[in-house]
Amino acid sequence: MTSLPASCAIFVTEIAILSRSNARVQQIAAELQLQGVPAAIAQAGLLKTQEALLAIACIRRLNDPADTIASAEIHALASSLEPESWLEDRLQLMAEAPADKPRGYGNDWGEKGGNVLLSALAQMRRDMQVLSPLEALQTVIAQGQLSKIVRVPPVSLHT
Repeated sequence: MTSLPASCAIFVTEIAILSRSNARVQQIAAELQLQGVPAAIAQAGLLKTQEALLAIACIRRLNDPADTIASAEIHALASSLEPESWLEDRLQLMAEAPADKPRGYGNDWGEKGGNVLLSALAQMRRDMQVLSPLEALQTVIAQGQLSKIVRVPPVSLHT
C-alpha cells in the first residue's frame, strides 16, 4: 500500500466505499462508526421529504406561474398556517373574480405581499431564462431561503 505525503490532506467527505449489497453497506457503516469514522449511507425517500417537496413545488411555480397547485403546496409546506386560513383567501379571490375574468386570473395569488416565498419566486422568474436547471434549483434554495423555512431535525450520519 502506498502512503500519502503528509502535505496531502484527505477528508472523510472525499472517500466513498462501494458494496454489492445494501446489507453489506449497513455492516460497513456500522464498523466505521465503531472506529469513530462518520459514515453516510443512501436512504430511500429523499424526494418525499418536506424540504424536497417544497423545492419541487418552488421549481414548478418558478417555471409556470399558472401552476396554482404548486402555489397551494408552497403555502402548505412553507407556512405554519392551517390550510383553512389561506384556502379561504384563495377561494374568496376566485369567487370575487369578474364574470369576464381574463385567462390567468388569480395566478399571481400570494405573490404581492401575501407569501414571501411566492413573491421571491416571482422576482426570480425574470432571470430564469438564463439559468440551467441546477442553477435554478440552487437559486430557489438560496434566494427562497428554503433551509430556514422547512425545519427538520438534524440527520445522523449513520442510522
